Amino acid sequence: MNNATKDNAMLQVRYPLITSYTSDAHMLAILSAYPHTEEWVFNNYINLLGEEPSIRNDFSILRFHSWLIRKACPYFKIRYFDKKFFDSDITEFIISKIDSGNYVTILYDQYYIPSSTNYNRTHFAHELLIYGYDRKMKVFYVADFFENSRYTFAAEPFIHVERAIISALESEPFSCNEIEFCNVNYKFNNYFLYNSLNNFLYSKNTIAEGENVVFSDCEKEQIQKGKYIFGIKTYGLLKRILSEVLHDIMDFSDIRPLHVILDHKIMMCERLKYLVNAGVLDGTDPIIAQYSDIKDICQANRNLFIKFGMTRDLGLIDKIFYKMDIMESLEIEAITYFIKKLSV
Repeated sequence: MNNATKDNAMLQVRYPLITSYTSDAHMLAILSAYPHTEEWVFNNYINLLGEEPSIRNDFSILRFHSWLIRKACPYFKIRYFDKKFFDSDITEFIISKIDSGNYVTILYDQYYIPSSTNYNRTHFAHELLIYGYDRKMKVFYVADFFENSRYTFAAEPFIHVERAIISALESEPFSCNEIEFCNVNYKFNNYFLYNSLNNFLYSKNTIAEGENVVFSDCEKEQIQKGKYIFGIKTYGLLKRILSEVLHDIMDFSDIRPLHVILDHKIMMCERLKYLVNAGVLDGTDPIIAQYSDIKDICQANRNLFIKFGMTRDLGLIDKIFYKMDIMESLEIEAITYFIKKLSV
């Protein structure tokens, strides 16, 4: 049976470790299905960068890295397609990529996707990961932030996916990527970890330090102008935003920065487990309990902010502020210890 007559195909995916942003969730959904990629994953997702509200964004942004993180991933070979490739059958175009063993990410309109909370309600362009199909059931296997804005795997009818993509073709910019997974021999680099932890602790510019990251020209320009905040200093960014909420200066309703902070601690805890398994750390090392405590405080803060979103009780912001001060002190202590441990 040749590829053109296959009834179905499904590429490997696994629920991602962190899901703050689409670019991270889709990439990690693929990488998590291949256990050997953890060496690259745990060598990354260490520093944080933040951007204050500006004419480009009316809210604070906190993230791990450039939006172009996939370009830095050694396991991905990415091919880009513009609108002209969608003059013919969209469904068959996507199926041909899946049959080649490659994943597809593509801009789509959530209005047409039944699994989405925006279905038949709101036109909203987002990026869809497509990792499989079934011709008999006439569905694609897809992933994105669907019901209750949670990252979810779902089966969606061909006709709905095609309508969603056709609607998004009117958007600027439109994007479609074919992602080929490549088996490469990446080895965990202890010095890179040490250097990245230093960058986080001392809030260093990751471009200036020459880390293996990829930034867009726009991002480089913003960094060179000092518009981004790195590492530990991102706590200060969140505190300023929370202070303005506390004093009723602004309505800060975007919870993603607190999700990112929590995801950062989740990733750090998982990295420590990896280092224990690799024999770099002992399973009883105190930093493991330290970071577990920091993660718990993060989760409590995130939950308090969700409650604030429902009640608008400013007393909850005051509690978050207090816990954040504790968390920052604990993390400075933990990272300082971690760096000394790695330098021995």
